[in-house]
Amino acid sequence: MLISVTEYIHCSDVVFQFEFATYSNVPANDISIWYQFPQYIVITAGEVLFSVTGLSFAYTQVLYHDTLL
Repeated sequence: MLISVTEYIHCSDVVFQFEFATYSNVPANDISIWYQFPQYIVITAGEVLFSVTGLSFAYTQVLYHDTLL
């Protein structure tokens, strides 16, 4: 079943038309959500490695008297 609603917005001489649709009876997904787990692990490890590398590089580039703070 498809329910469609059309709305018109009048702004001066221009007419904008928006269509909103609601879909129902969508079949369930057969793929398990656990397939995302390895992807999250890889992304998290990459972010940690990138962050540590960036922080260590920034720390080596700072002047000595700034590191005493």
